[in-house]
Amino acid sequence: MDAKMDPKRDQVGRRWLRADSAAKTFSADGVERIPELDGVRGLAVVAIVIFHGSPQRLPGGWAAVDLFFVLSGFLITSIIIKHGGAPGFLKAFYVRRGLRILPIYYLAVLAVAGVRLLIPRRIRWAGLPYTLTCTQFIALRAFKDMPEYCPYLCHTWTLAIEEQFYLIWPLALIALGRRRVIPLAFACI
Repeated sequence: MDAKMDPKRDQVGRRWLRADSAAKTFSADGVERIPELDGVRGLAVVAIVIFHGSPQRLPGGWAAVDLFFVLSGFLITSIIIKHGGAPGFLKAFYVRRGLRILPIYYLAVLAVAGVRLLIPRRIRWAGLPYTLTCTQFIALRAFKDMPEYCPYLCHTWTLAIEEQFYLIWPLALIALGRRRVIPLAFACI
């Protein structure tokens, strides 16, 4: 049936919500949004920015990164649990996550590379492969003296962790199932 002819859909094909769920909104992944969590994530981002700008103004502000990771993990896990069994889910999931983060990430890396070529200083290119592959955090832990590419990209370790989580967690959750993945998650902590 055509979306225009279906009384349960609007002009662009979205399903109308029942009257008792009028206050509910849904993400692009079809998971119910929890506005309070969006607010907490926003506060975590503000705390991180304040902490980076002036650590003495917000002692312990680094914990907001952990909070952001936990909330993101909860939301991603909810999406995987709800839609993980759908045909083509993993491909669509990886495409959405990649398009959300990687273009701006690589644009920033290229911009920094371009600016670094103009600065009359010795460029330390040895750390660039870690930055390009989102593995700088692994390299930092594995090698005490990891070669740094650029101090302006040091904060990208959080994106590296997020991308690695997006690569590994959906596969583990789908392959092992909800019940067996919980002990694995605790073992990783």
